[in-house]
Amino acid sequence: MRVGPGVVVAILATAHLTLRVGLGIGDVAPDLMTLAVLFGARFMRTPSTAALGFGLGLLQDAFSPLTFGASALAMALVGAVASRTRQLFVGNSFLFLASYFFVGKWTLDFIWWLASGSAGWATFSDRILVAAPLAALYATATGLLVHFLFRERRRRP
Repeated sequence: MRVGPGVVVAILATAHLTLRVGLGIGDVAPDLMTLAVLFGARFMRTPSTAALGFGLGLLQDAFSPLTFGASALAMALVGAVASRTRQLFVGNSFLFLASYFFVGKWTLDFIWWLASGSAGWATFSDRILVAAPLAALYATATGLLVHFLFRERRRRP
């Protein structure tokens, strides 16, 4: 049975809210909402991915009133740019997907830091040069695992 990309995006968004909000794990859990946008961007058109990113970003921002709108802006921009990679890069090699998830998550954190202004929790060096690359590595490992679990399997004749 093949699982469609929309189902994977819904599973990731639900798991994100369950882990971070429902169970209260917080930043210990990977950023599955960003992975949902990046995963969906490989299968959707640019306006649809930007809308998906905006909607998931608003959903995530509903739980952070000090930086409301920063995640929506960041996810919409990253989703729009990520969906354009389909025309530039064909295939899903391990190296491409690892760099795709890493750069996507790091860029999202950078845009979020810029958009959040003084409400951001740390300085540039703390947030962007230390925490963001570590979070991007965590998201990359999780994204590769999700891709491996939900990829379309080729049947041998």
